[in-house]
Amino acid sequence: MTEDEKLNHIYLGDGVYAESTPEHIILRTGDHRDGNCANKIFLEQDILVHLVGWLVKLKRINKPSIIQNIDLSDWFAKLGKATDQIMIDGLEEAERMASNDNQ
Repeated sequence: MTEDEKLNHIYLGDGVYAESTPEHIILRTGDHRDGNCANKIFLEQDILVHLVGWLVKLKRINKPSIIQNIDLSDWFAKLGKATDQIMIDGLEEAERMASNDNQ
């Protein structure tokens, strides 16, 4: 694996691997290699935005969940500048979701 490929791949834990491509975040289970993995999930930007929005919403409404134990500001900071727009979109989506729930 080249250095560039190593930067785009990470082991998340519990048998889950992630890969970053220009179009997707690809999650694989069991193995990081295409032919050996048990499952593969392609996350596009819209899905990531919704996921981040949902996590922020859970945190904001103080719904009992694992998310309550996570400092989202620290989490977002760890994501880095490459994900700033996803974070902004996710926060805006969370605001919309929260305001829709309050109506």
